[in-house]
Amino acid sequence: MDDGKYAEARGAFERSIRTNPQFAPAHTNLGNAFVALKLEGAVFQEFLAAIAIEPKDAVALYNVGLIYGR
Repeated sequence: MDDGKYAEARGAFERSIRTNPQFAPAHTNLGNAFVALKLEGAVFQEFLAAIAIEPKDAVALYNVGLIYGR
């Protein structure tokens, strides 16, 4: 993601989720990749998935707050 390779990052995060669907950071990072790729329809779903797994995921909570704020 830091190099601007958002599509590659998306693939890596999706593979991570397939390997371990309960890994909240992968969902949060996939949501961030979707934001960078302007795939707004999928963003909210990934952040909510992260929160369902880890209710105190600060990044996911913050990002959901931003979505609601818009």
